[in-house]
Amino acid sequence: MRKLLLLFIFIPFLSNAQDLTGFWKGKIYQDSGGYAQEYDLELQITQTKNKFYGTSNAYLNQIITEQLAFKGSYFQNDSIKLKEYEGGIIRSVQPTLYVPCIKTYILAYNKEVDGTETLKGRWFGIGYDDDKNDDIVSFDCIPGLVSISRVNLNPQQNTISPESISKLTYNFPDTLYGTHVSKAKEIEIENPVIEISINDYEKVDGDKVSIYFNREKIADHISVRKSPTNFTLTLSGKYINNEIIIVAENLGRIPPNTSLMKIKDGNKIYEVYVSTDFNNSSAIYLNYHK
Repeated sequence: MRKLLLLFIFIPFLSNAQDLTGFWKGKIYQDSGGYAQEYDLELQITQTKNKFYGTSNAYLNQIITEQLAFKGSYFQNDSIKLKEYEGGIIRSVQPTLYVPCIKTYILAYNKEVDGTETLKGRWFGIGYDDDKNDDIVSFDCIPGLVSISRVNLNPQQNTISPESISKLTYNFPDTLYGTHVSKAKEIEIENPVIEISINDYEKVDGDKVSIYFNREKIADHISVRKSPTNFTLTLSGKYINNEIIIVAENLGRIPPNTSLMKIKDGNKIYEVYVSTDFNNSSAIYLNYHK
């Protein structure tokens, strides 16, 4: 039986009043017979009301790395369910003949006397592999324990170190609904509320797009015309980078799908020329240091 590397589905248990947003770090263990007895685990969680999403990283001696996107919501009283979603594998470094294990975590929240916040429990999962006939087969993973704690920044510090900045930067997946997300532009923003507009900068040919802000849809199948469509956005205070994605809903009469997005930050205006198709979406990253 092939031994398994670590990919994740998370299901923690905690009070609805507890906000899980933050950077969590610790260990994940695998019972006897697994690929390794323990891995280093990092979990970046963002909570928006009753919704959760984020990324996880598992390391083994800095050689084997698994990075996965997940999302979820509350269910059954004081628990939440966070799941890997289709296309959630961001990065996977695996030796030959090893297959991923899609995991479920059952975790309990606790705050220690010294103020340390922890999520501890067990995990289990299912592995998927191709057999000799190219059929997909599944089997149970060898389970284990997990123990992670929240890593907090000192609220009294006047400066943010490069290490701290990396912990405040959210790692958005590089895929969205089957398309590859490529960075069109990265902009340093000074104000928490900005205005954006989108219109066609070439010949109007019936292009339609959808727009996502921090992975939430804010515009669905809008027509890209000469006259702009406007939006007002409030940037997140939970992490530095904010993401705007333009997804092509058609290719118009003249492929590819093209548009011009303007971003107004106080008295400054930034212009970004965007080209998308059914395989590639474009992202604009707005860095706001609150």
